[in-house]
Amino acid sequence: MDRNLLEYARKIEASNDTGQLFELFLAAIREQSIDDAFYNLAPDHPPGDTIILSSLPGEWPKNGEADALERGEEWFNPFLSYCCATFEQTPVGIEYLPDHDYVGLGSKAFIGRAAEFGVRTGIAIPCRLVGTGSHGGFVLCSGYDRYRFEREILSVAGMLHTFCLIAHRRIEDIIERNRVQLEKRPLSARERQALALVARGMRAKEIAHTLSVSEASIRLYLKNARQKLGARTKEEAIVRALNDGQLEAGGF
Repeated sequence: MDRNLLEYARKIEASNDTGQLFELFLAAIREQSIDDAFYNLAPDHPPGDTIILSSLPGEWPKNGEADALERGEEWFNPFLSYCCATFEQTPVGIEYLPDHDYVGLGSKAFIGRAAEFGVRTGIAIPCRLVGTGSHGGFVLCSGYDRYRFEREILSVAGMLHTFCLIAHRRIEDIIERNRVQLEKRPLSARERQALALVARGMRAKEIAHTLSVSEASIRLYLKNARQKLGARTKEEAIVRALNDGQLEAGGF
């Protein structure tokens, strides 16, 4: 691996914050003529927390679905859907769209939106595969045309893939450490109330009305409760809260 990448890998390994880690990652890949990147990890079976770190405007595709709806476009993330079945790297971007005639309107809108941010070419680098609980990885983005991209960047894709795997592993370590720390914290009164009302079969909108708070607040309470309990779903959170004694079945 390139000496500079090795030094950045050492710094990434010592990082304890995903934001700081991603800044180090960006600095490293920009020395390799990569303009931007995003990291996207999603659960195999939603609901669950989707993780996005991005240097693109507005941290796109963090709010990509809402953005697409506002523009009257379909939403479909081709990276998560097509590129995470194997560890094979996939050339992506609008310059490669003619090679992938199977993609639908949602994927074309996704690729077209990326092109508006200057992404002409890129490499999709899976770091975790479908079927392992969650899947995703990095997309490295370039403004180069296809010829220059293949000559200068795709030729070192193996080295970049190794670097991405190092960064991904550390991101997962940090997320797991934070999750364990959250699990040590008891649920707040509001989090317990919201979870108990979910157990009664109430929806977020109904719970918000009952507790006289916004629906967004209820969703935040439930998300925090899931994280503290180490649960992927509301149903799993309820079971864990009951087992921990933080909810009482008779209180439903």
